[in-house]
Amino acid sequence: MSAESEETKSNTAEEAKKTSATKTVPKAAASESSKNMVNNTAKASGVALPISSKHAIEICRMIRGMNVSKAKTALEEVAEIKRAVPFKRFYKNVGHRKGSIGPGRFPVNAAKHILFVLESAEANALFKGMDSSALIIQGSVANRASRPIRSGRRGRGKAKRTHVEIIVAEIQQEKTVKSVKQNKPLKKKNE
Repeated sequence: MSAESEETKSNTAEEAKKTSATKTVPKAAASESSKNMVNNTAKASGVALPISSKHAIEICRMIRGMNVSKAKTALEEVAEIKRAVPFKRFYKNVGHRKGSIGPGRFPVNAAKHILFVLESAEANALFKGMDSSALIIQGSVANRASRPIRSGRRGRGKAKRTHVEIIVAEIQQEKTVKSVKQNKPLKKKNE
């Protein structure tokens, strides 16, 4: 019996090796799909920027989905107080502006810092070999950072800090050709 049990143990061990070899996924195949996803995006982040979180959230919402060049001109206009940022979430006690944007403000300091992060994301995309004219802002997020307590002449206060992350993606512009449908005569039913 001991010889038979040793043979069955060796057979099951060989079968286990065969099944484990077929179940493993090659690492190269798994990493290639992730490389394709990473190649058409670039990211830049600003950590603990000294800007208002509410202003940064509204600016990020405004530029999300825009072309990078249009977003840069929009942020430059905000910094020059020529264009207002529409406030959709933090609009309490905010006056309406000219045009059809409704409540809005001119967050100059936040616009300058976010413009710097956006230019950094564009530079990262150019380094990866992407076309700058085909870049859009895929994601822009502003989060609250830790607020350090500072002391001074007027007592203790908390400084404003915000994390900002901008992801740009290269879009592939494909030419779409509309196919012309040919009208075929309808078949008449025989009654």
